[in-house]
Amino acid sequence: MSVRARVLFLALWIASLVAVGAVVTAQSRSSQSDQILSGPDLGFRVQPGTNDGKTVKGTFVVRMNGQWVEAHMAGGAFPITTR
Repeated sequence: MSVRARVLFLALWIASLVAVGAVVTAQSRSSQSDQILSGPDLGFRVQPGTNDGKTVKGTFVVRMNGQWVEAHMAGGAFPITTR
């Protein structure tokens, strides 16, 4: 095998390793189970496997002491008063 052929083989081998690494990294990032779309203190935790291309399901979360905590909305009817 000539030197030129060895260099070409080595270059193709390194390129294939880089390509495989890029694919594995992209797949691991897209399959994270705790994806949060957020601002500084308010976010939306996406439930994995619920994106049908048109809607996404999840829960609202707030950041408390550096941790994301599920937000529960205070519900109920409140009387409207006029003064």
